Parts: sequence; structure tokens; C-alpha cells
Amino acid sequence: MNRLDQLTQAQGFRQKVGAILQELESHEFEPTIVSALRNSAEQAKKIKFGYSRTKHSKHLPGPDGLARAADIVDKRWGYDTKRFPDETRRFFLFLGRLALVKGLGWGGLWLGARLILRAKLTKFLRDSPPPFQAGNWQDKIGWDAGHIEKL
Repeated sequence: MNRLDQLTQAQGFRQKVGAILQELESHEFEPTIVSALRNSAEQAKKIKFGYSRTKHSKHLPGPDGLARAADIVDKRWGYDTKRFPDETRRFFLFLGRLALVKGLGWGGLWLGARLILRAKLTKFLRDSPPPFQAGNWQDKIGWDAGHIEKL
């Protein structure tokens, strides 16, 4: 089973993720789903190593046995924001915009109590035409910028 097949079809989630992958490819990104369906032991490991903050992840099987979340990166850079800061920022901002346009949640908006910053970033993503240049948004992006989920 490929990772796209691990995603629920409820509310068109799998189709929306597939369309996001195609849109990213059309802008010369190389997107890949690095995580979709997880079991509770895998989720516990993610928490232990600081890659997740919840035991109730949407990566865990939903009522249909499938995931309601996907972690997506560009296969050339992954999450390596130190070596590829401009490339990863541009990719994750574009991923976030596509997720919001399709009515999905995006981990890049997980900024804790920074509600004003979250509102500014949401407005930027909705109002700015892609593809983004890395310098167009200098402020913080939430800690899980590769994560999109069914709301």
C-alpha cells in the first residue's frame, strides 16, 4: 500500500492530497508523503523523540482504518531547514497555501499562543499568489510545516 492509499477518502481528503502533490510538482517541487498511517507504538516513538506532541494524532487509524493526516516534504530537502532555508521555507509556504485553499489544516499554523502571528500568516497565504519567494514571509512558521490534515 503506498502512502496516498493510507489516507481516508472521507470528505475527499485523499483526492485533495493527491491534487496538492500534483500542484507542487507543476511548480517543480518533488513532493513525497513521508508519513501517513501510524500505529500507536509508532506514535509513541514520535512523541518520545519530539516529533509529535499528541497521543491522539490524525495519523492513527480513523473509523475507516485509514489516516486523516499526511506529512509531506520535498524529497531533495526533507525537513533540513538549516542547510536549505530558502528552499524549504518556499516549499512549506506553498504547501500551506494549497492546504488552506482546499479546506485542510496545516501544521505550519501551529504557533502556540501567537494568535496574531497565525492570523497574519493565514492572510499572507490566502492573499499571496504562488509560487512564493522565500523572503516574502520572514516571520516564524509553525513547528510542523510538512503536516496537513483533514479538519
